[in-house]
Amino acid sequence: MANAVVSAVVGFLLTFYLEPLFAKTLAPQNLQLGASATSLTSPPPVHGVKLIDEVATMGDKRAGLRIAILDAEHYWPLGRADTIVGPGGREEDVFAFFNSSGIQKRIAEAEDIIAIGTASCEDDTRSEEARAQDRAYKLINWARQLDSLGQNAGLFTVNLGQYLDPSCDRKAADQTRHQRNAILVAVMFKENVDDWEQLGILLKKHLMREDGLDLDVDSYSRPSFVLNRRD
Repeated sequence: MANAVVSAVVGFLLTFYLEPLFAKTLAPQNLQLGASATSLTSPPPVHGVKLIDEVATMGDKRAGLRIAILDAEHYWPLGRADTIVGPGGREEDVFAFFNSSGIQKRIAEAEDIIAIGTASCEDDTRSEEARAQDRAYKLINWARQLDSLGQNAGLFTVNLGQYLDPSCDRKAADQTRHQRNAILVAVMFKENVDDWEQLGILLKKHLMREDGLDLDVDSYSRPSFVLNRRD
């Protein structure tokens, strides 16, 4: 009888005191920003687009990033800034593709949208830098029409220019398509980021570390990563 009582007391202590303590210790911690908790949850997948959620930090500066990059079967075609190539080589208008992807709901309520323009190593650098800019414009013009964005949301483009690849002439177009990917970054929250320059530095540092993007920023002809406001 005494052993039963002792067992019951021990079980009570484990259940009501130690178990909550262990649960608190092992539970994943949400990022605390300012007066409220702010975190990013992994969004559901969307058609043709890979989404990466990350919190970029640099000292006390933080930004919650939702990075949208085309999946392995979708990319900008060579010499074009108005269509996206999909499976089987089928081309689709940029606006139509993103409208059908379902990404609008995933970037709703973003504080800023950043469109990154890229071009692959083929052809003349000057013309390809202009094409990278056109691609960034196309993406940000699509984002501009989203009803979900607040009136104060910042719209930016970044022109990375042309990918510099000394072995380019020995590669087929399908081997360079990752160099001309379409990338949109939704900044879901910011802390202690005071201006566009700081946001650009923070974003570049993070993108250079993000393996999932396959984006070698410093191998492009314009790696300075300057944010240009397009509101």
